Amino acid sequence: MSRAYRIRLLLDKSDYYQAQGLVGEVEECLRQVLELDHTNLHAIRKLAELRSLKGQFGYAIALYRFLLVNGSSESESWLDDWKGLIGTNLKAGLLDESDQSVRKLTCSGVESHDVICEYVKMLRSGGYDERAQVWIQLLDRDRVAK
Repeated sequence: MSRAYRIRLLLDKSDYYQAQGLVGEVEECLRQVLELDHTNLHAIRKLAELRSLKGQFGYAIALYRFLLVNGSSESESWLDDWKGLIGTNLKAGLLDESDQSVRKLTCSGVESHDVICEYVKMLRSGGYDERAQVWIQLLDRDRVAK
């Protein structure tokens, strides 16, 4: 069996285990993928999501940063990696880091209105209503300036 085929099977298996809620099995599949290809961005992304869900925020943040440095800004998952980083920072209570990531993302050419609206939703769902209001005011100012 080729290495690429084995990696694909392991990733498919991890998807199945994830759908079943078998976190330990998902981690084992991802570990095996990364043994075969330590730069497999898909496996790293899934591991970052898993670590964030488990509350291992420092580890998840490091993985998201790796993805942003080593992934392509042309890929579909690039924006998801930014959202993962921002969301994990929020879960960890790192509000300033979240704000900074949103600013970097909006300066990268991504439609800032959409990014900020999604960030406001994330802030509100995390109970950061005052912080969300500041970002809404920035949106309103931006709209008036245009």
